Amino acid sequence: MGTPCMRNFFDYTTNRRKWQRAYTLPEMGNPRREKGGVILQTFSQYPRIFFGSGALDQLTQCRAQSVLVVTDRFFSENGTAQAVGARVPGAEVTVFGGVTPDPPVAVVAAGAAVLARCRPQALIALGGGSVLDCAKAMLYLQDLRPLFVAVPTTSGSGSE
Repeated sequence: MGTPCMRNFFDYTTNRRKWQRAYTLPEMGNPRREKGGVILQTFSQYPRIFFGSGALDQLTQCRAQSVLVVTDRFFSENGTAQAVGARVPGAEVTVFGGVTPDPPVAVVAAGAAVLARCRPQALIALGGGSVLDCAKAMLYLQDLRPLFVAVPTTSGSGSE
């Protein structure tokens, strides 16, 4: 069934994660093997990632009645945060625009207080790494688990 490394990967992806088979490798003895080696068929993973020019249009599929947009002062003041939140149809939008670079505990606590007060069904983090980290810390401090949507505005590692 191939090398030990590939066998471990195969066991992990099929048994532990129950993912659909996402590849065909000749060395694994797969009866659906085709010429050319790796054949990508399907790949499912959580979280779902949307990218490209129409990525924000996916927010129209969200059925939340209340949305909290966490962002920095720039996106809060120029209307971008409100516009992104308004893409969720019929939702009441609240904006927390107080995130600063490398947010101190006081900023996270202020955001957590807003989160506790408005109790949103969806939280949209719009901004760079500091905004995304602040939003995740706010969720950690509260006993709420709204839908979390990260909208990174910088090209980072893609760890979200």
